[in-house]
Parts: sequence; structure tokens; C-alpha cells
Amino acid sequence: MSGAAATGKLAAAESWMVDECRRLAGEACRSIESGPGDWSDGYLKRLLKSVPAVRVAFLEAPAHDGSELTLDTSWVVYVLTGWQGPSEQRRRHENYALVELLAPWLHNAKIPEVGLIRVAGFRNMWTEELDQRGLALFAIMLGLQMDLDPDQAHAAYNEFRRAGVTWDLPGVGDEDDAGDLFGVRQEEDDDDA
Repeated sequence: MSGAAATGKLAAAESWMVDECRRLAGEACRSIESGPGDWSDGYLKRLLKSVPAVRVAFLEAPAHDGSELTLDTSWVVYVLTGWQGPSEQRRRHENYALVELLAPWLHNAKIPEVGLIRVAGFRNMWTEELDQRGLALFAIMLGLQMDLDPDQAHAAYNEFRRAGVTWDLPGVGDEDDAGDLFGVRQEEDDDDA
């Protein structure tokens, strides 16, 4: 099973964007990963150790009217830069360099088995709090139309079920108590052996 069929189109799109950002800006950034769409103060504090950083986030996916499930997915590539000392203007200019490096390569790029991604615009995410921390944050807004195929989604779900993920539920039982574990497993089918 290949890329999008094995993981699902949303996961394949996210992985492709992260990989492409690493290919383009990996030498300039300390950290390039996927991350949340909205950042809490705690997340930002953890991210401070990784500046300059890039985060790819899925935001939303309104569906088209009609019988097929076609989504207009919205994504963002956050570019976070900052150093102690330089002016706010210099931090912005360093950020511009990364934004201008990434955006042209992402615009109109074909994500295999998913679709064509387009840059919808840029956003300066300046806040006084970021400025006080010596940071500049910009967002490259992306759009990607994709059709979801029920057969492909079912195959990706089956791969997830076979993963054998086990969670230790917080606040339930003792730390070493196996009674509070929740797992998702599927036995191998004879066809898969």
C-alpha cells in the first residue's frame, strides 16, 4: 500500500509538507515538525528552545455540497524566528527570508496521491508577548482541495487498528497498574500473513 492509501490523505499531506520544509530550510532551522493550529503559552514556551522553527498545522476542511466528499483543506506553515538583542525589524527581516524561501516551493506543488497545494497568503502573527520574548512569527496560509475516498479511508483505518497502540489513561489507577490501559489492536487476517 502506498503513501496516501496507507496513511490517509490528511496525514500524507502533512507528512509531505513537513518533509518539503525540511528539504528546503532544514539547514536554517533547529526544528521543523507538525504542530497545533492554535498555540498555548505552554506550547510557545516549549518551542523557545527550538528557534528558529517551522511548524506545519492542519486548520480546517469545509466540505463542498454534493454527493462526493470534496474538502477545501486549510493549512498553515508557521515560521518562528528570534534572537536576544536584535531589533524587532531585524527579526521580521530574518523571518521574511524563511517565508520567501518556503512559499514559492510550496505554491502549486503536487502532493502525490493527494492534490495541488496553493499559497493563499501570508500573515504577520505579531503580538506584544512575542515581541517581549524577542520572537517574530509569520504564517504561510495554504489551501489544498482533496477528495476523500471511502475505500482508501477504510484501508488507512485498518492500518491504524493494526498498529497496536496502547494508552495509559491519566488519573485512572496506579502508574504500574495494567488495569487502566486502553489498547486498540487487530489480529492479523489470514490474507495479511
